[in-house]
Amino acid sequence: MLELSAKPRLNVRDYAAAVPELERIVSLQPSHAEAWSLLGDAHYNLGQLRTAAEDYARHLALVPRDVEAHRRRADALYFQGAFADAVTELDALIALAPDDGPAHARR
Repeated sequence: MLELSAKPRLNVRDYAAAVPELERIVSLQPSHAEAWSLLGDAHYNLGQLRTAAEDYARHLALVPRDVEAHRRRADALYFQGAFADAVTELDALIALAPDDGPAHARR
């Protein structure tokens, strides 16, 4: 898989080096859901929360039932101050996983 080249960089928390590799992957394969999610993680860890939220949205457009991606997108939205959008994302998460206690607590 293409994203394997970026995973070692993510594993050692070299997010800045992983971003260009992941951006290359999604430019070549825009439907590569895992690469979008990993790109979101990298941007999130670099403090680029708006971009991370957009990356997670691209992932969720491809894999709408990914509960963890909804959680990570909600966090990115919350920490950039987009509280209403974060609540909307948590509502989507709760609709998928109604027994998810942490999602209810965050809401």
